[in-house]
Amino acid sequence: MIEIELTEPEMNDCWTHAKEIVDYYDKRNGKGGSGAYGHNKVASNIVGVKVELAAAKWLKSQMPTAVVLEHFWDFKSNRASDGDIGVIIDNVENRNPIEAKGVTDEQWENVHPRYHLPLRRMVTPNQLKNYLKHDALILWGTASRDRVDHDVRIRGWNLASDLEEHGEAVRTICDNVYLRDDRLMRRMDLLPMFLAGVVKVA
Repeated sequence: MIEIELTEPEMNDCWTHAKEIVDYYDKRNGKGGSGAYGHNKVASNIVGVKVELAAAKWLKSQMPTAVVLEHFWDFKSNRASDGDIGVIIDNVENRNPIEAKGVTDEQWENVHPRYHLPLRRMVTPNQLKNYLKHDALILWGTASRDRVDHDVRIRGWNLASDLEEHGEAVRTICDNVYLRDDRLMRRMDLLPMFLAGVVKVA
């Protein structure tokens, strides 16, 4: 696990961006919810934005000669093939877009009383189908909903194909593909080397 501390200006950017997401989807889908589940809240969105920014910040620190593209800021026109984060090495963009997935520490660590499992390492079937199409990597992180909590934890990562091969169908508030086994989550120290083509993973 990697711990990243966001700066105060970075936290302000996260908060502003989370509010922009809420305002955009409120106008598009009706105030108070996005889609069928009503999850379009600043407190929910800021968790994801913190994880996205922390992941990009960490990749920049580990790959100083690469260009790390923060596609997540442009959520209105973000193409599925771009992912949340892209990496350019030697003027060539890596073919594996990175999708950053964030939940709270409590959701990651504790068994949910209603669903009887922790809400970690999950993507919807439609998301997984899209990630497989673009050879995406999924990076897992946790953060607080609190605006003043600067700490983010990057837990690990997986190939989308890991979830296709080892994931199981579960139902929480919606259908999900769940990677249950902690041992199948890949180590963070391998990610920069994989993106640079130095190591291959099966």
